Amino acid sequence: MPGDIGRSPEYVERPYHRRTIKAQCFPLYSVLLALGNPKVDYFSLDIEGAEIPVLKTIPWDKVDITVVEVEMNHLGKVFDGSEDVLKRFMKKNGYKFRGMVEIDGIFVKKGFKAT
Repeated sequence: MPGDIGRSPEYVERPYHRRTIKAQCFPLYSVLLALGNPKVDYFSLDIEGAEIPVLKTIPWDKVDITVVEVEMNHLGKVFDGSEDVLKRFMKKNGYKFRGMVEIDGIFVKKGFKAT
């Protein structure tokens, strides 16, 4: 399940999670534009507590993402925020909170009908 590696003794005992790696990053919207702004059926975000600031960079009125899965167990530990803040933010942007899968919250775009 998502997030299980963080509980693995082999992972915790090794220093990998303490290294800093520089990586070039691009806003999700820029990538979608470069691809012709395709419809995204499922988007999973797991970035160890930086989820809310990243979600705030997405122009929700310009993207078409059906399901958003967000890791929630680190909210408020790295950046300001909480589960309630995230739920209100996603609701404001047209998403309904559908529940949890382990440590991840599932948000579905209002009006989506499964076929």
